[in-house]
Order: sequence, then structure tokens, then C-alpha cells
Amino acid sequence: NVKETGKLELDDLAPRIKDLKGRINELEGQQLNMLEHMQEAKIELLGRTKVKAYVDDLRTLLSKGTLIEQKAFLRSFVKTHPN
Repeated sequence: NVKETGKLELDDLAPRIKDLKGRINELEGQQLNMLEHMQEAKIELLGRTKVKAYVDDLRTLLSKGTLIEQKAFLRSFVKTHPN
């Protein structure tokens, strides 16, 4: 026991080391899985025509509300960046 002898024995560390190695293996597996999913993920870019249609729809929607309603909608619609 470390408290009694002041020395750290391998038997005292072995269970902790085993747990940590298991956790490392688990995290490495998760990392590999995430990297595989990222490689499979595809981003579809919108064309100019599609973006213009969305902008026109949004403009129409906003033009129907009061200034307060427009602000409230935009706040609910746009995600803010934490920084």
C-alpha cells in the first residue's frame, strides 16, 4: 500500500493502467468510426438559382411582418456563433 510504505507498486497501478488502456482503445475506435463517417459525408452545394429562390421566399416572408416580427423570425432562424 502506498500510504504505508511510501512506494508505488506495480500491483497498485495495474488495474488503473488496464482501465486506461481500455478507454484509449475505445476512444480510438470511436475516432476511427467518426473519420469513416466524415469521409462518407458529402456536401451538396446549392446552385445560384436555388439560392436565389430561397432568398426570394425569405424576402416575401419577411415583408409580410412588422419589424418586431421580422427580428423575432430572424433570431429564431439564424444560429448564432458562440464566439
